[in-house]
Amino acid sequence: KEIDTLKEELSKKEVETEHLEEQLKDALEKMSKLKESSEKDMQNEINNLRTEMEDVNALALLIEDSLRKERKKTEELQAMNEHLEEKVLERVEKAHRMKKQSRASQLSMQENIDLLQLRLDVCEEERV
Repeated sequence: KEIDTLKEELSKKEVETEHLEEQLKDALEKMSKLKESSEKDMQNEINNLRTEMEDVNALALLIEDSLRKERKKTEELQAMNEHLEEKVLERVEKAHRMKKQSRASQLSMQENIDLLQLRLDVCEEERV
């Protein structure tokens, strides 16, 4: 269940990355339109866009880092899950062995009871 949640978060992060790429594309389109503006306005807009691109790049790095951490968590959870599955299988096998041993012990006890009963019967017949 946690793996599914992590996969869902991973998917959301990928959507965010696509959105940021769209913003970056829009910013590049704005830069091409600036050629028609006055030089002062153009320089201001360029500075604003650079700041915006830096923000977008910083966000992209944060998202990549977050995705890397989520992948690591997912891998750790999968490893833990595999380990737990192995433990469960070991316990099930141990329970089966104990059940077989218990059954064998029961049969052995029953055989001893039957032998003792037979001896008792023989002794009673000899007394009579």
